[in-house]
Amino acid sequence: MSKRYTEEDDRFIVAYFDAVGPMIGPHDLGRTEQSVKNRVKHLKETGAWDALAASVQYYHQYRKLAGFPVFEFE
Repeated sequence: MSKRYTEEDDRFIVAYFDAVGPMIGPHDLGRTEQSVKNRVKHLKETGAWDALAASVQYYHQYRKLAGFPVFEFE
């Protein structure tokens, strides 16, 4: 049985997939490149990719406006 993806996994994929590609799978998530490609395809087909990307941007905007440090990935 395969390991389920978590929201944290999905956030990591959305943050770094465009820059690094499926290599983030084996190196950072302990998953195969094909598994990451399949997850990206699923996220994009369902619209979850865009929703998650927008939520990350709003979260960083909130932290900046509220005076909290903004980190590249949270």
